[in-house]
Amino acid sequence: MAHSYTPGLKVLKKTIFKKERILPLKGDVLVKSGDQLTPDTIVASTNLPGNVQMLKVSNILNIDPKDVVEALQVEEGQEVNKGDIIAETSGIFGMFKSSVESPVDGTIESISQSTGRVVVREAPIPVEVDAYVSGVVDEVVENEGIVLKSNAAFIQGIFGIAGEKEAIYCLFHLVLAKNSLQIKLQLI
Repeated sequence: MAHSYTPGLKVLKKTIFKKERILPLKGDVLVKSGDQLTPDTIVASTNLPGNVQMLKVSNILNIDPKDVVEALQVEEGQEVNKGDIIAETSGIFGMFKSSVESPVDGTIESISQSTGRVVVREAPIPVEVDAYVSGVVDEVVENEGIVLKSNAAFIQGIFGIAGEKEAIYCLFHLVLAKNSLQIKLQLI
């Protein structure tokens, strides 16, 4: 039978390991040192900036970029909903008006008089980091996340099925005695 060997392969029945659970941007750490955690405990959260929508108002309304300010119905920092009018021309004798509507819900982030563009930023995207495994908060990394400490079996090898996964593992220990079978079950 063929065997494969992976240099540095380790198998430890019981060990203490530490796992960093860090946010992609600074945010809020929701647990403190010494807290007991389950895999689904949210340990930190933050908001990623929302997507940006660039509106070429001068091109859409067919006006010079310097004239965009006069046509605007909004100002920087104002919240808008999808379909709200961003800018509108006065038209000819009040008729034949052209307008630009917001394509998304968001906030007017900037208005450029030199290019005639308006930037609408969508709502922030919430990001939460969970504990991933059961354990104890060993260290809090201020505004970023935690270092979690846990007891575990450690099996090092090479295997991949796309990203992080979490689960409860069961270890079975079979004991054969004369005319009987004992099963010991341990949840990890």
